Parts: sequence; C-alpha cells; structure tokens
Amino acid sequence: MKFCGTEPRAKRSWSGIIRCWFNILCTLGMIYLAALVFVLEKDLTFVKVTGAIDTIVLMSHCALKMVSIYLQQPIMFELLERKRLHFWDIENSSSKEKKEYRKKVLGYAQFVILFFTVASIIACSSFGLQPLYLRKKVLGVSTYIPQSISFYVLAIYESYALFVVCFGIIPFDISVVYMLCLISVQWKSLNIEIKNILDSKIDTLEDQQLFKAKAIRCVEHHNFLKRYIEDYNKSLSLGLLAYILVFVISNCLNAFIISSGPELRELVRRSLYQCNLSNQFILLYAIPAQFLSTETQISEEIVFDTKWYNTACKDKKLFIWMISSVAKREVALKAGKILTVNYEFTFKMYRSIISYYMFLRTMGSNH
Repeated sequence: MKFCGTEPRAKRSWSGIIRCWFNILCTLGMIYLAALVFVLEKDLTFVKVTGAIDTIVLMSHCALKMVSIYLQQPIMFELLERKRLHFWDIENSSSKEKKEYRKKVLGYAQFVILFFTVASIIACSSFGLQPLYLRKKVLGVSTYIPQSISFYVLAIYESYALFVVCFGIIPFDISVVYMLCLISVQWKSLNIEIKNILDSKIDTLEDQQLFKAKAIRCVEHHNFLKRYIEDYNKSLSLGLLAYILVFVISNCLNAFIISSGPELRELVRRSLYQCNLSNQFILLYAIPAQFLSTETQISEEIVFDTKWYNTACKDKKLFIWMISSVAKREVALKAGKILTVNYEFTFKMYRSIISYYMFLRTMGSNH
C-alpha cells in the first residue's frame, strides 16, 4: 500500500497524496487510451473491442480500490488501533479450542495470501511481458496507439500501469482477508467464552461475583465486535460494491472471449486471468466472510445450548437476554449496505454471470 500512497494513516501526508493520485491518474490514462479504440481505431475487430473493454474493466477495478482506500485512510488507521487495543489475545489463551480455531483460520489466511500473490504476479506478467516472450512490438494490454507517441514510451507506461494494478489490488485484498479472519477468530473465542460461562455453576457469592465480571467482559466485547464490523463495513462498502460490479462484467467478458475460440496465446492468457478473478473473490472475500457469518449466527444458538435451565440465577437469565437480543441483528460483510457477502451470495452471483454470458453468446450467434 505504501507504494500507492494508500497505507492506513491518522493524517494524510503530502508525499502519500502525490503518490496516490499519480497512480490513479496513471490508471485513468489507460482507461482513456482504451476508450479511444472505439473512436479512432480504423480497423476495429472483435479482438480489439473485447481487449479494450477488458483494459477498461481492469484499470477501473484498480482505480476504484485505490480511491476507496485513499478516502478511508483515517478510518482504517483507527480500526487498526482499536484492534490493537481491544482484541483478545488468543495466542496466549489457556483454551485449546480457541488456539486450534485461530491456527486453522490464520493458516488459511496465510496460504491464500501466498497463493493469491503468486497467482496475481503470474497473471499480470502474462500481460506485461508479452513484448519480451513474443519478441514482437506488442503492447501488454489492448489500447489505442497514438502515432505521436513512441511505441517504447507507451510500452513502458503500460508496464508501469500493470505494476500499479498488481500492487494496488493485492495489498487491499490481503488486508481484507486477514482482517475478516481475525474478526472471525475473535467471535469464535467470544462464543466459547459465553458457553463456558453459562455452563458454570453459581453456588456461592464468590461464584456470583466471578460470573458477573466474566459476563460484563463478554457483553462489552460482543458490543465492541458488532460496532467494529459496522465501522469496517462502512470503510469497504462502496468500494466493495463497485468491485463486485466490475467483477461480474469482467467474468462475463472473459468467459465470452474464451468460448469464442481465440488463438492459443490469447486463450492461455485469458484463462489465467479468469482463474485469478475467481480465486480473488472466492478465496479472499466469500470464504472469510462466511467464516465470520457462521460464527455470528451461532451466538444466539450457543446461548440456549447450555445448562442455563439448571439455575435460578437472575444474572444468568439477564446475560442470556442481553446476548440473544444483540445476536438477532445480522452481522456480516456488506457491499453497499445491500449485498451480504457469503456462500449464498457467491452462488447467486455466479448464476447471474452464467446468465449474462449466455445472453452474450446468443447475441453473438445472431449477428
């Protein structure tokens, strides 16, 4: 994020602002060159049209994420500070169950981060290194080539733009998957703590005081996590909604191009890009978001799956009421306050992508 000037900061620095807007303008310039294909290109072919649209979608994806992070820099910094101060220390916990869940979820995050980083670099390289391995004057992405600009200057510019795409998108997505996994670990720990508290016996005054202290700690952490996710959604909401729109368009277009029988070089490149698109959303957004949704949904269930009925303690009943009333409100990763990201949404989205793709195929066969 530092390269793009979008790292979380309490106050924006002038150097960060300059870096950020320079890179955003770089991607906007690429969008402009791709749009010129439809206006100034004389020999307009199917490959050029789809290539130009693909460039516009890819650069829009990068620009939207950079703008989203830039606008939310102070909020993201505040969220990181709140995480540092208020998240429970699970690593040094005495609970084996908490440690095992933490190891499993963070192990998933580390694997996905490594896999996605390597896959993204390979996908971007398949575009940017074309002039080298083809040994031709071929640009990495499809844009209009103005006669007034040297091919080599344009090739360097497009290579830098692809570099910005790679290092503008990867840090954003990595931060999302890691944060979602951390929050799901916190929620899992909260659920374990709630179950242990409600299963405990209250026989003496000392037991009652200990129960109250633990219950207050759980209720406060429950409310904190709920507010934290709401604030995190606010920082991602619009950017995530725009990304999903771009994701759907890009998937439809790539599936259409691949099915149209392009030459082998183009087929390999498009297949790599399509694979990376799917990996990006499913591995970095859908699965971690489902981890979180699953834990938040079972908070209310876990309250009643205890031995709460074996006691007449009013404090336990009050604790159950407080937890269940908060747990009834949906807590999940949201896009634009209208879409809930989870397995169900991912299935519906891919069903829509297939429908749009079939529509494009039908339109193409008719013409």
